[in-house]
Amino acid sequence: MNAILQCLIHTPLIKSYFTSGLYRNHINKKKKEETLAETISEFVKEYEKVNHLVKILWKVKTAIEKFVPCFQGYDQHDAQEFLGMLIDKLNEELTTTRRTEGNSPTEDNKISIMGDLFCGELCNMITCPYCKNVNEKKENFYYLSVPLPLKVV
Repeated sequence: MNAILQCLIHTPLIKSYFTSGLYRNHINKKKKEETLAETISEFVKEYEKVNHLVKILWKVKTAIEKFVPCFQGYDQHDAQEFLGMLIDKLNEELTTTRRTEGNSPTEDNKISIMGDLFCGELCNMITCPYCKNVNEKKENFYYLSVPLPLKVV
């Protein structure tokens, strides 16, 4: 958890987004209680103040346990799992709908800084060898596992 949080707060766009308070404009209006985004913002702001670091880290851990119960306790978890969960939860909380004139909100109009920074799109195309029909499927991803070569070239 520590390594992932340090990576996020040292990402310049994430740091400025949370320290400036801009994230407040993007919090899903359905959220009435405290959000993980607010806790992460407090963490980013307090990170430089070493004397408050332990207290804010405890608050971040407590918030993560509240929003994602599988991270309760002190068991060791995979960093990639934690990153995926954190980005997914922040994306859920910070997704807003951009209204275009005369149009109703749709999936295509939804925007999120987490999606803009960390989301990619994978396009799978399958062509039938007999009828030449092409089937295309698009999937979003936050991280993509790629194999590493066994020997360095």
